[in-house]
Amino acid sequence: MGMSKRIARSLSIAAVLVVLASGCGTGATDELDALRTETNEVIAGLETDLAARDTTITDLAAELETAKDDASALGEEVTRLSVSLTEAESARDQAVAEAAAASAREQELLVTYDSEIRAEAQTAWDAEVASACADAGAGSGAIVSYVTHTDQLAVIGTRAELVDAVTVCAQPLRDRSADEKLDADCSPGDPDALTRGTSDFVGDCLVMFVVPFQWDSRTGECNFLGSWDSSNLGTRSYRYDGDGLFQAGPAVCSNDLDGADQDDLLKVWVDVVGTYSYDTAAGGTNAVPQFTIVKAQLVSKA
Repeated sequence: MGMSKRIARSLSIAAVLVVLASGCGTGATDELDALRTETNEVIAGLETDLAARDTTITDLAAELETAKDDASALGEEVTRLSVSLTEAESARDQAVAEAAAASAREQELLVTYDSEIRAEAQTAWDAEVASACADAGAGSGAIVSYVTHTDQLAVIGTRAELVDAVTVCAQPLRDRSADEKLDADCSPGDPDALTRGTSDFVGDCLVMFVVPFQWDSRTGECNFLGSWDSSNLGTRSYRYDGDGLFQAGPAVCSNDLDGADQDDLLKVWVDVVGTYSYDTAAGGTNAVPQFTIVKAQLVSKA
């Protein structure tokens, strides 16, 4: 039953009670009192129920106002985010347009300067191949580890293509025999330049022809003083411009110098060690380049 109907019924009962009370006897009065008590209880209950509902309505009204405030704040946040999104999309579109313009400009420059760029890149490519080839040919590591690929070199080819080019060059160098490597590593010596500045050549490998002019107990079995030049000038030591001390280790001494004697003509591959000073028969001193023999060949006997 609805609250309004319950209130109306209670009021009707109360009115009836008033009428009945005015025209009834004692028995009726008792019955009316009981009915009045029941009616008062119903009214009291209805008033309590009505008060609770009023509180609920008040709370709901407050929640509604809060929800309206939250909805308003949310709407403002949505508006702000929409504006930010629009601005971000605009900035993105502008950046895309600028990138496209830069790319187009780059292509124009490449077309304009392509020949010059490629020429410079090709020079750099060739230099890298030569350098990496020399290092990889003399080394034992993976050939790719000797290769450096740059953006400039990318104009000519990829890293894989560069590694292939170096491999084609370096692998034959790695496959050479020890003698072939020695021939490749050693260069002809210049007697004048070496005598004037021996220290500038320390560590270099040289190939030369030499005629021993002192090879005796004073020099030792594996060492001798000799006259040398980069060319074969025969067995006459006076024809050679350079002098030096030549020293050989046990293996080279027993294998390569076996059968060779003073005044013979030898072809030798040597490492420059430094300068050697010795006493002359006339009582003075003489300084000559000092060499370690890596390999020796007997060219002709004296």
